[in-house]
Amino acid sequence: MSDGTLFMVNIRPYAGNTPIQFYIDLNGKSKPNKLGDDFFNFFVWNDNKLRPGGWDPDPAKKQTNFINSCVKEAGHQCANWVIEKGNRDYLYCKDLSYDGKSKCDKKRGS
Repeated sequence: MSDGTLFMVNIRPYAGNTPIQFYIDLNGKSKPNKLGDDFFNFFVWNDNKLRPGGWDPDPAKKQTNFINSCVKEAGHQCANWVIEKGNRDYLYCKDLSYDGKSKCDKKRGS
């Protein structure tokens, strides 16, 4: 895009559905080019709704997605957290949750 943002599309079978997967790199070719930091994924599922990576209508599954696929797997399903919580504090603290602590006291490099 004109501001340097990279936008990628992938169409592939996933978990019994056939979603369209979008990746957005907010600062384009500039580093860190890392999922959950400047690079996020979104999905269009069979119901034709766009959803951020990590979203689920079930709060327990959303929390599981966040822990297993964002915190533990280096950022794969973090987009929903960023949209709902307005931060990327999972990069600094590993004890965050949707229904509990949602911000870090200490940031990387401070």
